Amino acid sequence: MPGKHQILCFAFCALLLMVSGCSSVPAEKGTEDAAFKRWHYQLQNADPVQLAAGGYSVAVIDPTADGSEETRYAQEHLEQMKANGTTVLAYFSIGEASSYLDYWNPNWGTERDGVLQVAEEAPEWLGRTPNPDWPESVKVRYWQEAWWDILEPELKKIKKAGFDGVYLDIVDAYYY
Repeated sequence: MPGKHQILCFAFCALLLMVSGCSSVPAEKGTEDAAFKRWHYQLQNADPVQLAAGGYSVAVIDPTADGSEETRYAQEHLEQMKANGTTVLAYFSIGEASSYLDYWNPNWGTERDGVLQVAEEAPEWLGRTPNPDWPESVKVRYWQEAWWDILEPELKKIKKAGFDGVYLDIVDAYYY
């Protein structure tokens, strides 16, 4: 079973893949960064058949169709999506926690009128102010180990499913 450092290394390597422009798809002669010209970014209800037929170099999708454990993409879905050479990255927000995801503990807070109300007794690493653009989400102090104890099982599921890496979002949460 991989340890915490191996999981973090997996996430970091995926980030390096994205930043460095590495690809298993050869660049077309005469075009700059042709390997990454056809991106697909879809965070809900990605269809493996449509994605496989899309001719994308890179696709970023949520590890689940709708945020629930029941709709998690399995290894056979990933193999289908990658059959035509697409690099498939799992969307992974490390800087925000969202009340609609399976890890959310109802004791941390609940939504009222579509806006998350964080409870006073929520962990100190959890922010208190909802994101104005995503009112069911709050920033987190992602450098704190208690948050990584929650994220680590998700990273293990992403790796087991066969994603090529992760697309890290809200890495600038420290700024807020």
